[in-house]
Amino acid sequence: MAKYFEKYNFVQNPYEPTNPYLIDEKFLEWDRPDLKNVQRDLDRFFEDILNGGRIGLRIFGQTGSGKTWLTKIINKKLNQKSKDANKNIVFIYTLIPAVEASFSVMYREAMSNFIKNNLKNIGAFVQKEFSNETPTTWNQLIPNNELARILHMINTNAHHPELAKKWLLGERLSSSELNTLDITYALDGDYKRLTILKELLLHLSKNFGPVVLVIDELENTPAKLSSAIGDSLRELLDDFSENFALIASFTAEKEDEWYELGFSEQLSRRFDYLIRLDSLSSEHISEFLRVHHNLYFNPSNAPENKLSPFSDDSLEVLLRLMRPEYHYPGFLLPNCGRLVREAAEQELDVIDSKFVEDNKSSLRYL
Repeated sequence: MAKYFEKYNFVQNPYEPTNPYLIDEKFLEWDRPDLKNVQRDLDRFFEDILNGGRIGLRIFGQTGSGKTWLTKIINKKLNQKSKDANKNIVFIYTLIPAVEASFSVMYREAMSNFIKNNLKNIGAFVQKEFSNETPTTWNQLIPNNELARILHMINTNAHHPELAKKWLLGERLSSSELNTLDITYALDGDYKRLTILKELLLHLSKNFGPVVLVIDELENTPAKLSSAIGDSLRELLDDFSENFALIASFTAEKEDEWYELGFSEQLSRRFDYLIRLDSLSSEHISEFLRVHHNLYFNPSNAPENKLSPFSDDSLEVLLRLMRPEYHYPGFLLPNCGRLVREAAEQELDVIDSKFVEDNKSSLRYL
């Protein structure tokens, strides 16, 4: 049997739980038309950052509400809008993983993301702007001799690029390795890492274009580190006057949980926008799934009914069967996938309310 979702004219599985940063961007669009206040704030955020502002944005919601997905949507939209406005932009994503929650890991993830997704574009800018790409021309963009040389080494893949990458990621280096790089110090402490991160972002925001830094999964911050990480975030916002946005995302039911995580009111006041990703309601679930499905249908034979193979009443029953704490896209979509697979195996064209009731044993989050 072909892949079960192909029976319903999907080009890819629309229900598979996947890291949004691994999904092809053509499948990523804003699919929560029910959250009009969020859309309004996002539009204002885009306008502010492209107009050169210094902006702070917090995003919170329950597990499965789409916080990481939203940061990727912001990434895509900013790239589109910056091209339309003929602007350069730097977008860096990092997180605090539960398995190894520390500033050093957050820093390493940020720099890895920067190298992977931004460095080539910045190198092309240096080449175009200064008619050559050398440590000297990089130094005109990044007025820090060591950092400019390191970025040049990594981007041009010349003069020990892997060793240069280890230095930038804050990994341990021996004295002989530092001598090879012609650098006298390693980034062997959080203060040094924060300093080099701020310097990189500041120079880019002044000489290249707006910089957006996303820090995801802040709920994983250990209590003993929340004050230090909070101070680091406050320093980042305080050190910029323009061309910078900090996006902080955390799992919570209520905004006040931000303070329970150990972050201060002083830090909170530095954020201009607060976005809450609410649960899906029976009133809007069909609208949500239509928008989501439309991204995945084969354009050459997409059904007229974008909810297909579901009926409106089937989704209402599905939502009623699921416990309220699971009324979020991250739980709803996998359950839809289970129903679609069952329907495909039974060669059914429509999933109605009776089918959902008859197959509730195959569902989760009930």
